[in-house]
Amino acid sequence: MTGGKRERQRQMMDYSKQALELVQRIRPLLAGWHSSVQGAALAELTAIWLSGHSVLGDANETQEFRKRLLEGQTKCIWDLLQIHGNGRHSE
Repeated sequence: MTGGKRERQRQMMDYSKQALELVQRIRPLLAGWHSSVQGAALAELTAIWLSGHSVLGDANETQEFRKRLLEGQTKCIWDLLQIHGNGRHSE
C-alpha cells in the first residue's frame, strides 16, 4: 500500500470515528420525535450540507456536483442499512 493511500485510509477512519461521535450527540435530539419529523429534519440538514458545495461561477456544474454528492450519500445510507439491518437501531 502506498503512503498516500495509507494516509487517505487513516483520514477516512478518523472521519468515521468523528461521524459516530457526532451521531451519538445527535441521537438524543431526535429521540421521541415522530419518524416523519426526524426525516424532515434530516432532509433539512442534508439540504444545508449540499448548499455548502458549489462550483464557483457555474450553476449547472454546481447542480450536477450536488446531484453526485447526494447519489453518493444515498449509496452510503443503503450500505449502512446492510450493517444496521432494517429494524430499530439499539441504543
